[in-house]
Amino acid sequence: MIQEIGKINSLNGSFFIKDAEGNLTTAKIGDTVYSGDIIVGSGSNSNSNSIKIILSDNSKEIELYGDNQQLFDETMLSTELSSDAVIQDEELNESLLLEESTQNEVDPNLDQATLTAADIENLDAAAAGEEPTDTGVLLARLEDRTGAEVDVNTNLLDATITGSTATVTDEDGLVIQEETFIPPTIVVNSGLGEDNLEVTEGIDEYAVFTINITDAAIGSTLALSFENIGNAVNGTDYNTIPLEYSFDGFNWLEVVSSTVPLGQGDSTVFVRTDIFNDTLVEITEDFRLNATLTSDNEVYIDSGNVNIIDTDSVSYAITESSTVTEGGV
Repeated sequence: MIQEIGKINSLNGSFFIKDAEGNLTTAKIGDTVYSGDIIVGSGSNSNSNSIKIILSDNSKEIELYGDNQQLFDETMLSTELSSDAVIQDEELNESLLLEESTQNEVDPNLDQATLTAADIENLDAAAAGEEPTDTGVLLARLEDRTGAEVDVNTNLLDATITGSTATVTDEDGLVIQEETFIPPTIVVNSGLGEDNLEVTEGIDEYAVFTINITDAAIGSTLALSFENIGNAVNGTDYNTIPLEYSFDGFNWLEVVSSTVPLGQGDSTVFVRTDIFNDTLVEITEDFRLNATLTSDNEVYIDSGNVNIIDTDSVSYAITESSTVTEGGV
């Protein structure tokens, strides 16, 4: 059973929940956040937009701002790790016990001689004509809490991150690498009020979304999904099959597997859906496009809405009636 990590208790702006299977939903107050879920801020958020999640054990409250994202798992809770989260290495344990036993043994023929493993190694090296060493190192396999083997580098470098600039220095404080990272951005329907696109039934054949992307890495992709936020129905009021995209607004290609391949850097992607004209008198209908940019294994999300304006009206038929004069024939 997937463990509950917390609940959303405050929301200001546009945020999404991406589960472990990659499914994306719009975050709402009261939603439960489970282990493996990622909370992702929309690229259209400002730094003042935020979301708060209170952990299930009430130990603390997690707050995210702007377009930041956060993975939620069991390690965020204050409870101890379960026993199966600690992997025992029996072979390593036996080696350590044997080493300890070897170090603690005392030769009965030497009244006051206590030699450690390192001392014995140095004596053997001296007998062979080699220079003795004093490493004091016992080789062992190190594991993280999931049992995966990890590499430990004892010649560590210091890394300092200031804003979007990462500076790496050596042990003497000399800068050996400096790199500036500019995160990608994605905005749907930029410049429109509340990101709403308006189309008129019977006049507009398509709803055309404009998606602006900056600083995408090589191999980036754009995933598209739709959701009904009003009473619009996919297949009745609009149609996403086939869904088409274009980089210039003139040459259109069909979207395959709901994903658009992107080039490196900045780009503008147009996405269009069919709008159906019916004869029903309806209120304004709404639906939403969610656009997910994946760049360098990081996820950036924004969305845009469509309002379908209905122009149908009720018509009345008046039939002609006969006139009779009172008192007449």
